[in-house]
Order: sequence, then structure tokens, then C-alpha cells
Amino acid sequence: MDALAILNAAQKTIIDYANENGISLADHFVTVDAFKTFVFATTVKTLVDAGLTIKEAIDATLGQGQYDALVENVWNAANAK
Repeated sequence: MDALAILNAAQKTIIDYANENGISLADHFVTVDAFKTFVFATTVKTLVDAGLTIKEAIDATLGQGQYDALVENVWNAANAK
């Protein structure tokens, strides 16, 4: 399953759950970007809880090599003078 399919499946599960339980997602997320962030974070957490490493979970969610790119960017930003 590719990254987009994983995120879309997670989004569908969240929306279905909200609809089945009378939860208005618009009341909980001010913007679409806030909802996307929630979907991403929930997906990564679920994959880690299922036994994947954080690297595996991020790569599965964002695409291969994205964890290493993220680490590199954060490391460079933290060490920039």
C-alpha cells in the first residue's frame, strides 16, 4: 500500500467514525490543514503502536526516504548559524 492510500484509508476511517457517532469534525478542526495534520499524526502513531519503527511509519506515510530527509532538514536547521 502506498503512502497516499494509507493516508486516505486513515482519513476515511476517521470520517466514518465521526459520522457514525454524530461527531462534527468541523467543530473540532478549524481548518482543513489542521484535520490533515491530525490524520497524519494519527496514522503515524497507529503504525508505531502496531510495531513499526518511527522511521518505517513516517516512510510508509510520506514515502520512502522521507524520514531521512526530515532528520537531515531538522539537523541542519538546528545547527545553522
